[in-house]
Amino acid sequence: AKPPTIITIESRIKMKKGAINLIISIIIGSLVFAYLFYRSGPQAVSLIFKNLNLFYLGLFFITAFFTFVLINLRGYIILRVYKKNIPFWKLFGQMLAGYAISYVTPISRVGGEPMRVYMLKKEFNMNAKTASAGVIMDRFVEFSGVMLFGILGIIFLIYLPGVPFSLKVLMSLFVGILFSILSVFYYRTVTRAGSFSSIFNFLRLYKIPKLKNLKSTLREIEIKLHDFFIN
Repeated sequence: AKPPTIITIESRIKMKKGAINLIISIIIGSLVFAYLFYRSGPQAVSLIFKNLNLFYLGLFFITAFFTFVLINLRGYIILRVYKKNIPFWKLFGQMLAGYAISYVTPISRVGGEPMRVYMLKKEFNMNAKTASAGVIMDRFVEFSGVMLFGILGIIFLIYLPGVPFSLKVLMSLFVGILFSILSVFYYRTVTRAGSFSSIFNFLRLYKIPKLKNLKSTLREIEIKLHDFFIN
């Protein structure tokens, strides 16, 4: 038998690390799930099982699966633009891991981005700046879609009778703020003014010794975002 090569040994180590990470994730997920059941109480649990319909549950999982496939396709295309040909289903697993982390944060859609960047860098040796640019662009496209549907929703809400005027104003302000943030981000990215580096300078974070060199990294990420929009 041939002795194992360095590549084979490295692949085995990666597989073991992946298996360990998967086991840890399952354990943590099970503990969180058990805690939620504990906090809900036995009555809430029995009510869930009493009203459980396997047909609709299966339909939900099928719909959710295809939804996540389309979400992953978005990130896959964005990385292809950066000339990074990542296997679709491996990227799918990373995307799910990122969403899993996001859903346990106070803001359900945000929070898993650093994990996604880390996994792209660790599993595919991708440059951290390119990975960050890809993940940020993925989120920008997602929030742009949310904003578009938000504007359509506001239009319907305004002409909907019986809805309090205060609610209409509140929802309009929320969508307006989101639209303004995305517009400023797009404009400053296209003009290469940058948003992250500007915030970095405004908060004077460069005075912190450990963050002193972060500005150049942020600028490189902003340049990659600029190239995406322009090209």
